Amino acid sequence: MIQSLFAGVSGMLANQSEMDVIGNNIANANTTAFKSSSTDFDESFQQVTRTATVNQPIGLSVGLGAQVAGTTTNFNQGVFQTTNVPTDMAINGSGWFTVQSVGGSNYLTRNGAFVEDSSGYLRTSGGDFLMGVTGTTPPTSPTTGYPAQKIQIPTTVTGGSPVVSFAVDPTGAVSVTGQDGTSQTVGFITVQKFNNDNGLVDNGGGLYSYAAAAGTNEFYSGGNAGAGTIQTGVLEASNTDLSTEFANMIIAQRGFEASARVISVSDNMLQTVTDLKTQ
Repeated sequence: MIQSLFAGVSGMLANQSEMDVIGNNIANANTTAFKSSSTDFDESFQQVTRTATVNQPIGLSVGLGAQVAGTTTNFNQGVFQTTNVPTDMAINGSGWFTVQSVGGSNYLTRNGAFVEDSSGYLRTSGGDFLMGVTGTTPPTSPTTGYPAQKIQIPTTVTGGSPVVSFAVDPTGAVSVTGQDGTSQTVGFITVQKFNNDNGLVDNGGGLYSYAAAAGTNEFYSGGNAGAGTIQTGVLEASNTDLSTEFANMIIAQRGFEASARVISVSDNMLQTVTDLKTQ
């Protein structure tokens, strides 16, 4: 009965953790490029009273409840929402944008809500720089590490004509057009891709950082190695499915109530034993 009390407590704690994850998913249902998570459970340690032998082929053990094994993030692509803002971008595929903080730290994000600052740099709303390679030559093969150049829209094209517009093609090539109609490529927004996205470290705010568990750290031009192509004028929506989350919420609630019931029944049984002594 004492074991059942602890098993009930572990079940309540595990289902409470699942509710925490579900609540976060629902809270971020409208967060740009948010990736929902799910809770994975494991059976807790088994208390073995007797192991199986040749003459006694069935052992005796009692489980000690449930525990949270981990939280798995669903990195499936969310739907694209049209904004028609030229600095808004989304990756059609499993790749990541690379951004760099003012302090020089590199991060990965699926949130392509960029803005052009007063110096022409493309930055996130938090001030991080969008990274890639400058010049007219794209990375033709996977390059290890992070891209080192900040993407900047110049004020003039070669020849001195003022820049009036810019565009990004699916490969990430950034081209600018001058007032005189002259067009030129000034750089490439690169895309990173990993074998295990769940190996990345979630830093909050839609930013992730690289860890060895994710696999090789490489960047590509858009469309290479299955990393995905870049689309402009759109943003990726959250991939939270509210109907699934509410169904999971009911399951977690019932699991919590059932675990609480185990504690209540175990307490009644202990009370019965106590009453036997006083009779």
